[in-house]
Amino acid sequence: MPAEVVSQIEDIFHPRSIAVTGVSDKSYRLGNLLLLSFLDIGFKGNLYPVNPREDRV
Repeated sequence: MPAEVVSQIEDIFHPRSIAVTGVSDKSYRLGNLLLLSFLDIGFKGNLYPVNPREDRV
């Protein structure tokens, strides 16, 4: 496999940052559960909660 392809695959499986869409003030929503899961596993990169329908997340 070419080194360029391996590098791209590596980026997919070891991201430096993740945007989580659907984060809201409702704790049972999927976006919130995903965000908490990344925190629970000790993700070291930047996490960006996103929800265009909320003024603040």
